[in-house]
Amino acid sequence: MPRLKEQKAAMRGEVNAKISELEASGAIKPTTKVCILLVGEGKATELSPTMHNAAYRKGGDDLLYIKSGTNDLKGIMEEMHAPGSRIRGASVGIPYKQEVMKYLDFVDPTAREIGAVNTIVNNNGRLEGYNSDWIGAQAAMLERRDAKAKLRTGAKAVVIGAGGAGMALTYMLKKNGVDVTVYSRDPEHAKSVAEKLGVRCGGGLDALASAGRVDIIVNTTSVGSKVGGHAGESAVPASLLEKNSGAVAFDAVYLPHETRFLLDAKAAGLTPVYGDRMLLFQAGFQVEKFASGKAPVREMEAALNEYLKSLGSQQ
Repeated sequence: MPRLKEQKAAMRGEVNAKISELEASGAIKPTTKVCILLVGEGKATELSPTMHNAAYRKGGDDLLYIKSGTNDLKGIMEEMHAPGSRIRGASVGIPYKQEVMKYLDFVDPTAREIGAVNTIVNNNGRLEGYNSDWIGAQAAMLERRDAKAKLRTGAKAVVIGAGGAGMALTYMLKKNGVDVTVYSRDPEHAKSVAEKLGVRCGGGLDALASAGRVDIIVNTTSVGSKVGGHAGESAVPASLLEKNSGAVAFDAVYLPHETRFLLDAKAAGLTPVYGDRMLLFQAGFQVEKFASGKAPVREMEAALNEYLKSLGSQQ
């Protein structure tokens, strides 16, 4: 009886309510499945829906991507697990990339090594977790010649932030032979992540000013993000940029396109790598998991750029 009650509750959940509304309005068919952007309440943007839905239209897939900013992670996961669920998959963002792992039936070995999941695929009630953040970050660096040259054995990098994105970027850099040092607001968290991934710990953010010459500087914190409420700010001290002219500056923040960190970095002679490029390439991986065939990255990129352009001065 308790299990039956859980299933009925799941079918009445917030995502199913949205599906019912969409179907009633004629926006989707009774056969349509949805993919969701699973983030904390107030943190959802239109960037992911814009890219994903452009891909599904191009591929003729009976899928719709919707936002789901929520404080009820457990409830959403119950909806996904419920028999007959119409939730095909989820893109996982702040603050759920680590917490969500306990609800999954399978976690890809790479995602488990990183310690974070940003992609969930619902295969007939079996929830599978993957990490495409590191894939997106690597692709964003490889498309820039100057950045690609720094992604090599023996290069040195500073990663600022030790959350889900920080762990994914750290994993990617180490995988390419880069000597990584992690910094975090919480020095103990930086130490924990550094030990888990086998890299160096730099300590708290106040220690950044004393960091030496590096080839890559990465920000994975929400500082500078329009979504995180820190737009116009930077977690990277000017002194670190000034001593590293010629290095690569990678910001995982994707809104706004030009963050304070990247503007300061370009002025100091660093090569910028933009967060929306990482977002695009990681979304391509997700599309191939949720739908069928190869992701139409060109159409996804056009939709993303058009949306960013429409924001104009709002960024």
